Amino acid sequence: MNSNEVIEMLISEFPFIKDELAENDHLEGLSHPVFSILFLPHIIKFCEMEDKESLKKLGVLLEKMECEGVMVQQVVNVSVLEDFIFDAPELVPILAKYLGDKTLKDLKYWIKRYKLNPLT
Repeated sequence: MNSNEVIEMLISEFPFIKDELAENDHLEGLSHPVFSILFLPHIIKFCEMEDKESLKKLGVLLEKMECEGVMVQQVVNVSVLEDFIFDAPELVPILAKYLGDKTLKDLKYWIKRYKLNPLT
């Protein structure tokens, strides 16, 4: 799976990203920046608002991405999970409730790696 296909996965679940990507065409084809710059603020907002529908869709999307190979797993881990624990550590418990097994395992890895404790 290439970067454009990863971005298409995101757009298929969260179509509003397509408009944001059009406004930020310098990010086109760059999956890591699309997830960390364009989509991460929405993830934070979903958690702040406890938007269950969006968080459920997010959890399914991330878990699906975790099964798509190393490059896609790196997007989930580096551009979503790792960035999230630094940008919004207080919201980690909310996000964690909606993650699948593989994604939650990776989230816990990042928490342990940086010696954070946001899940308690």
